[in-house]
Amino acid sequence: NLPEASKNPLHNLPLPSKFYQNLPPSPYTGLNYFREDEAAIFFGRGAEIRNLHNTIMEDNRVILLHGKSGVGKSSLLFAGLIPRIRHYYPIYFRRNQEKGLLQSLKDAIIEQLPDSTKKTGKNPQLDEVGNKISDSLTSISQQSSAINTKEG
Repeated sequence: NLPEASKNPLHNLPLPSKFYQNLPPSPYTGLNYFREDEAAIFFGRGAEIRNLHNTIMEDNRVILLHGKSGVGKSSLLFAGLIPRIRHYYPIYFRRNQEKGLLQSLKDAIIEQLPDSTKKTGKNPQLDEVGNKISDSLTSISQQSSAINTKEG
């Protein structure tokens, strides 16, 4: 495995050159997260970026990234992963608290559809995908509850 052999987890996962053209004046963002245009100065999370990249590319998976506030989730996504996979047209969205996870995901997918499908909001294939995702989320939720019960 070349990334391991070179001790560089980002080997063969370079940033496009456009990210090096307009470097920000300071490499520090303070309490703000690193944005996509600051990818060239974002460092130290190469192993996590590689792991997320490999996971997504293996099966075109949907990944739920969660963690405590302030641990760097947004920076990892915006400055680490997304610039390296943007050409694969990833769909990024945040869960709307009022709509819930499934409806937020469905809305994000609908946003990518042709205008004719958006107007009707009806798409049997999308409904089928939504049902499969809902079943998967239910399964994940049940497994998470079982783990919490064992630990707590």
